[in-house]
Amino acid sequence: MNCTITATSDFLVDLFQSEALRSGTIHSVYRRTINLLFGDQLVALQTADSPRSPISVLLPFEESEMPDVSGSCQMGNGVLQVANHTFSVGPETTVFPTLLEATSVDSEWLTESAVSILQRHPVGFARLYHPGVETTLEDELILSSVKSRLDRTVEFILARDYGAAAETLSSLIGVGTGLTPGGDDFLTGVLAGLWAVHGTHPLMTAVSDAVESHLQDVSVTNPISAAFLRCALDHRFSEAVLCFFAGDSRAEELFSSIGHSSGMDALCGIRYALELTL
Repeated sequence: MNCTITATSDFLVDLFQSEALRSGTIHSVYRRTINLLFGDQLVALQTADSPRSPISVLLPFEESEMPDVSGSCQMGNGVLQVANHTFSVGPETTVFPTLLEATSVDSEWLTESAVSILQRHPVGFARLYHPGVETTLEDELILSSVKSRLDRTVEFILARDYGAAAETLSSLIGVGTGLTPGGDDFLTGVLAGLWAVHGTHPLMTAVSDAVESHLQDVSVTNPISAAFLRCALDHRFSEAVLCFFAGDSRAEELFSSIGHSSGMDALCGIRYALELTL
């Protein structure tokens, strides 16, 4: 099979165009996604209608048309080769942005927007703000632990102990269930919110350093979550996050389309960062 990629991120396009071929393996296969691993870099082959992320490569297929793959893969010279399938970057391939710039944003308006969206989608970590929503015992234990850590983080911030605050926040890596644990998605949102609102504030620096340090331990979370967190450390985020900070009305639909609760977990992290007074 040979086909032209529908769209990919500005983050990945440089890997495609590199003259040096990178060899990789198939990490995992899901309904609408085939994850490839090139060293420590994850590349997600997805159906054309999938939510866009920094590691997305969108193919001109519906779910039922996604190819069966096995074996090794190579990437470079504008081509991704997976077994006997060749996916290429062509003139019609859309290259979408993923970089979030640190700018002056209307924190109050964005906070109200986040609160409004989360009220309509009380799933995952959003249930921290909706204690009346029915949860399982496992969920209650997880949410209780998360709330305790978030409260402690605020206490450290008020004391200007940013190192302790960052360590407490980064302890959320790997916490929760799902393909990407809720704690990881939440931290991705925190990093987006801190960068967009506070830029190079010492807390942003401390949280980034703590997350990067924790990711050195490969057992702390799975490679998919780690890939998104590493992108967040480089200020690269999904289309949903970029739309939210741009005031784009598509943000709610995009957040709700990411996993069962991953999008809302990330939005919870953004809300938490927006509400911090530094």
